[in-house]
Amino acid sequence: MMQACIELLGENHGLPIGVSIGAVAVPEQGRDYQPLFSLADKALYQVKQTGKHGYAIYSDTVDAGGEGLSVGQELARLTMIAEERGEATHALWLGQDAFTGAYRFLMHGLKQNGGCATKDLFSILPGEGREMEGSVSEEFEDLLNRQLELGDAVSQIRQDLFFVLLPGKDAAAAERKAEQVKAQFAQVSGKAGYALEYALDTTQYPVMK
Repeated sequence: MMQACIELLGENHGLPIGVSIGAVAVPEQGRDYQPLFSLADKALYQVKQTGKHGYAIYSDTVDAGGEGLSVGQELARLTMIAEERGEATHALWLGQDAFTGAYRFLMHGLKQNGGCATKDLFSILPGEGREMEGSVSEEFEDLLNRQLELGDAVSQIRQDLFFVLLPGKDAAAAERKAEQVKAQFAQVSGKAGYALEYALDTTQYPVMK
């Protein structure tokens, strides 16, 4: 499961991952897929109601009435799934495909409702005669996690290239943040002969009234 998450979201996705399981006994509860799936889903709902990250096996006590969930109950169930235990503490790391989808979604929202966002591309430059070392890339990942905020998104394009999306930040705010990152990088990796360059591009749409 963890490997699938890494493939979908990238190695440093920063999301809490857990498992909740709803199960049903076969053939005691039947053999047809759709009814069995519905019963297992109700068992899963019980897990979500009692703390998540556990399992439940469907029984008559789970759903004595045999009725389906109301729309409100279904909304509550889906909300529980979305709001898994644990809170993110830093920017969202995404694989390139997921990052592209998030970028398009954000830009569409800005165009419709107004606001700004800045794209920032960081490039790590090895010193003359040096090759890029994985440890330097990892140090930069840690640095971004410390400097960026919740709501920011990052995609590592190559070992030395990081694409950052800063929703709600204008050019001036993004420039200040980039300079802070650059200064921190110089302290951490500059002595080893590495440098950091960046390019910014801000998109601004008028706020709709």
